[in-house]
Amino acid sequence: MINYGTLESLIHELELEEVSCRDFYRTIFPRGSLQRKGVQGDCMYNAMARAITAKGDGTYLNIHDDLRLLDSIKTNRATMNCVSYVGRIPAPDNARNLYAIYVRINFEAIQSVSALENALFFYFRDGMLSQKKPIKGKNGKVKWEYVSESRTDIPVPYFFVAEGNEYFLCYVLDTPISLFSNHRKKLQVICNRLSELVNIGLNCIPPKPESYLTERTVVGYCCLNEGVCRAFKFPGSHTTTLDELNAFMPKSKHLIIKKPVYGWVPNGNLYDWFWEQVEAEIDSPNLKIGVFTAIAAYAAKNCMTDIDTIRTDLKGLRKRLEGRFPDTEMRQEICDALNRLQFDYYGLKRIPVAELRYMSGVEIPDNKRQYRPQKQFLKERAEKRSVKKQVVDWYNNNPGKRQKDCVEALGFAKSTVSKHWPKSKKKNTVMKKTKPVKQRKRVCPQCGSPLTYEDIKTEFFKSSGKFRTRVQKKCSSEECGYSSYYYRYASDACVPSEMELVNALLKQPSSPH
Repeated sequence: MINYGTLESLIHELELEEVSCRDFYRTIFPRGSLQRKGVQGDCMYNAMARAITAKGDGTYLNIHDDLRLLDSIKTNRATMNCVSYVGRIPAPDNARNLYAIYVRINFEAIQSVSALENALFFYFRDGMLSQKKPIKGKNGKVKWEYVSESRTDIPVPYFFVAEGNEYFLCYVLDTPISLFSNHRKKLQVICNRLSELVNIGLNCIPPKPESYLTERTVVGYCCLNEGVCRAFKFPGSHTTTLDELNAFMPKSKHLIIKKPVYGWVPNGNLYDWFWEQVEAEIDSPNLKIGVFTAIAAYAAKNCMTDIDTIRTDLKGLRKRLEGRFPDTEMRQEICDALNRLQFDYYGLKRIPVAELRYMSGVEIPDNKRQYRPQKQFLKERAEKRSVKKQVVDWYNNNPGKRQKDCVEALGFAKSTVSKHWPKSKKKNTVMKKTKPVKQRKRVCPQCGSPLTYEDIKTEFFKSSGKFRTRVQKKCSSEECGYSSYYYRYASDACVPSEMELVNALLKQPSSPH
């Protein structure tokens, strides 16, 4: 198996650049993508690392945005994945965003560093892909051989990770993928397909599918087998986009992430309005350092994309607040606010007004009518109410038409038309099939002569309150002599009369007590 003594030649030939633990995870988790230490209510999540003791026990640690805890883990072994979580336990249901994908390289077919070097150089430097295809020989027999083809659909990895005797390729994602329930299955299929294609390209046997939530050894810490986990950067590497991941998958299995649609209509003066509120309370003792994040949040709510203008405004506010707050803290707050505006735009946009009021100390009045004049607001509300009237009128004027025709005629959404579509007063009456009633055979089963019926005894049960009559049926033929008994229970349709009830009670034997 390949060891570290012979791995140095591989690093030298491939021109790999070794990176430290902090640089490795800072590339995966950019600044502003995780929650800051001591800050709550900012709608951000943490990464999770597990410190493993000599006995094998593990303790989970929250990794904040500064990543300082990675350098101060007291144990020799530690594991971590490239996923952010909510809460203190890295359970699958608590996973929120995926930042990178690990692909295991199965070196069962490669037993030397020279073979590994040639495979990696051939695969990632020459831009070729080796695939196994059937080729007919001279005898007419089909043989499976590796054929080199141009590699255009598989992305180039960012890091090469050596974890003891195991090797991985790390693909850093351009934008984190939200791990919603409808994304997880397709994302796992993409990871399995990527692992299969990469191993086939390296002339390796594809390994068993692994989950993208599997924890790997932290860079710089001891591995389970031997040695220390090391990470190397490929020359000319770049982050992987979602389109590149979907390129080698069929169209039916593409992972499509739709941007959330929000109900409010952005107002062009909303950002300037909040600045007026800040100017009015800039000398107030209630003003907090979180006002920089609040300004960035209102820029996101106002759908502003010019970050240079926002940076200039925040720096001007920092100069005006000199002496109120420490300069280093204000610089850090401005840097975090701008990073969140770039990497967590929609998360910043979703911060409620009550939270912005608390973090900034600025009095923000409640939004009434979305800051529209009363005439404009009443006009738009009347238009919404007239939608139902338009759908009903079209339904009455076009009998026999369907909802699809109404959508094409009026231009409303299908859900809107279905909501206001009048319900038909005529109910669909379906004839239920009734089972035929089985009639008793009135013929003797032995000779075929008619039967005669005679009530012998009627009993009353106090527990259930029902009557039971013993009936004897006989064959009318004296030569046959067939006879049998059965019980008939009184139903609601044939309740015995009061005289029959009295006679039945008198015939019952009295108790000995």
